[in-house]
Amino acid sequence: MFPRPAVFHNDEGPTYGYHQPVAIFIPVTAPHTLDDGTVTFQVTTSWLSCRKICVMGEQTKEVSCSIHASDHGPLHRDLRLSRWRDKLPPPLSALKEGKTYHSGNTLHISGTSDLRPIQFLGVERVGVRFDHPEPLVSQGTSFRLPVPLILDFGAVDGEPLVIEGLLTFGRNQDDPAYVVHIIVTPEDDFR
Repeated sequence: MFPRPAVFHNDEGPTYGYHQPVAIFIPVTAPHTLDDGTVTFQVTTSWLSCRKICVMGEQTKEVSCSIHASDHGPLHRDLRLSRWRDKLPPPLSALKEGKTYHSGNTLHISGTSDLRPIQFLGVERVGVRFDHPEPLVSQGTSFRLPVPLILDFGAVDGEPLVIEGLLTFGRNQDDPAYVVHIIVTPEDDFR
């Protein structure tokens, strides 16, 4: 879960990142049963920092969180965290007539907006790659964006694939963006 990034163009193509500090939220799933106390997560972060040259970095940290029923967690204690959370894009359903569906090797995203350009920044993962984008189809303020996919259910042993990314409007980092999230099963792929 991340805020809309800026797009940096270079010889190798577009790169996405941020000029200012941001928070990137990583959802975790707790076991069905937890005892009161603390739970520790190990988080490895990789990044690329660029000015005149680019430098790669990586750091592993442990984060301990209280799971005691009476604790409220950092969201109630740290206003910066809630401000960063407010900068996360809403789901596509928050866009007027925002919808998505999968058909064969294409993800179709539609909605209504007068802001242009409209782009999709797909999050690639095991079994999900994005091919070269197709042209936007628009009529007035309504649009449909076909996004070609390369899906490989064999890479995840036939498990469902998660297709997700950001649908962005306009050119500025402050312009609207919406989260696209769809789960595709092998059965969906062959309908």
